[in-house]
Amino acid sequence: MSRIPHARARHRARPATAALAAATVLASLLAGAVPSAAAGAEDDPAPVLVDRFEGEVPLGSPPADSLFTWGGDTDDHPALTFEERADAPEGAKVLSGTYDISSYGGLSHEFAVDQPPKDWTAHKGIRFWWYGQNTAPLPPGSGKRINFEIKDGGANGGASELWTTSFTDDWEGWHQVEIPFADFVYRADYQPVGGIDQILGLNEMWGYALTLPTGAPGSFAMDAVELYGKADPALKASVVVDSAVHPVKEGGTADIKISVATTGSAPIEEPVTVAYTTKGGSAESGKDYTPVTGTHTFPAGTASGTTHTVSVRTTKDKGAESAETVPLELTVTGAKAPKENPQVVIDAHGLP
Repeated sequence: MSRIPHARARHRARPATAALAAATVLASLLAGAVPSAAAGAEDDPAPVLVDRFEGEVPLGSPPADSLFTWGGDTDDHPALTFEERADAPEGAKVLSGTYDISSYGGLSHEFAVDQPPKDWTAHKGIRFWWYGQNTAPLPPGSGKRINFEIKDGGANGGASELWTTSFTDDWEGWHQVEIPFADFVYRADYQPVGGIDQILGLNEMWGYALTLPTGAPGSFAMDAVELYGKADPALKASVVVDSAVHPVKEGGTADIKISVATTGSAPIEEPVTVAYTTKGGSAESGKDYTPVTGTHTFPAGTASGTTHTVSVRTTKDKGAESAETVPLELTVTGAKAPKENPQVVIDAHGLP
């Protein structure tokens, strides 16, 4: 994640030029995305503005294309406004807000449910301008933390899969925050529909959201959310499991599905190897379950989403026991490993 300080000369456009620019922006808005005026490297696609905060996307609520707030209760909802500012990094207005959150709260932009989702696969990441609220720069990582997530796949923004990361407000004034898509991780604590496939496809995107800090009143300003850069030629592959916990009755078999996934859902370009072994936990190897050790390689060219199943067989005995755990330790080569190792939980049995 990188941050770029704001320094921009402002010039008044002549009437004819301004009219032409306005017509271009309007045509782009009708197409569903606005090409940014700032171009990147010659071989990069032009940045694509997702939000200008000039009022083209209203403050409202789904199912329309809109910006809206949410929170643990009504007091946790931030207050939003489109504010005219002479120092706006793009256009004449920015999105400004105030908040005083005790539980949780934030804001979202979800695209209209009656329109197709957006395809972000051509780009490296997402970036935006954020106004630092500090009177002087702070040590990196010491400022207020803001969670930023994107909404991938599913029927609409409210039924999508959430991928999250965060940044800290460590600076004074405007900075541009750049977040590569490779930095986003599957959100493990909450999913609107329990998760979909744990694959960040980027080809069916429904918007983004920010979760604001809790515990004290605050304010913020942001501008020009846009896609930037060229997607990495070597797609970053990830290994995912179907569930972190696999409950099973004593004597039953737990099937753990291990999949390989890529950003953009393209085939993997290099082999990915997963070594696995049952290790640790409260269950006794050889007595409560049959130990499992092995290696599986997904060869180059394997389709994203391809699955390999590892089966852990438990042993039935006559004694009463409380629930016991069997972790499956994964060692991944050639891709990102899952955030946590899966584990089998043998249900308690025979207890009063």
